[in-house]
Amino acid sequence: MKDSICQLAPIYNSHRMVEDYARIAYGPAIENYNRLTLDGCLAAKNLASWRMDMMTKWSNLDIRNVTADEPDQLHVGDPVRVTADVYLNGIRPQDVEVQIYSGRLSYDGKFAQRETAVMSSEATTPDGWYHYAGEISPSEAGRFGFTVRILPHHPLLLDSHSLGLIRWAQPA
Repeated sequence: MKDSICQLAPIYNSHRMVEDYARIAYGPAIENYNRLTLDGCLAAKNLASWRMDMMTKWSNLDIRNVTADEPDQLHVGDPVRVTADVYLNGIRPQDVEVQIYSGRLSYDGKFAQRETAVMSSEATTPDGWYHYAGEISPSEAGRFGFTVRILPHHPLLLDSHSLGLIRWAQPA
């Protein structure tokens, strides 16, 4: 017991926690505040305008034709190419991040572990659809699943989940 305390005390203590909060949360927050308030809060006004644009257009985003390569044999670590067609409803591609959400599945088909991979736009159709592609690599054997999602992306947005906007591909 004493050995455990001696080994873990330097790792789990309030001083380290405060340092982590300062490095992970408070430092980036003050840096972002400083960027937002420059030039009469011009960046903050632009971010607010961008946010309003996202909120008004987000409900009409769509994802279709989600497909993956189907090799004869797939081994742990082998890359699998995933593609999807994405309709952005007038939102610029640089204002979103299209991701592959993948991982090991539990017995009931839900994600037991998950990771994300960013997809990139490869082509555009005349009717406004973007063709995205990316790769995933299963990290262990067993049942593996994936889907595609869209998140908002802006350089001054510290957390892409903070707007409460996310669009998931619907099951086929």
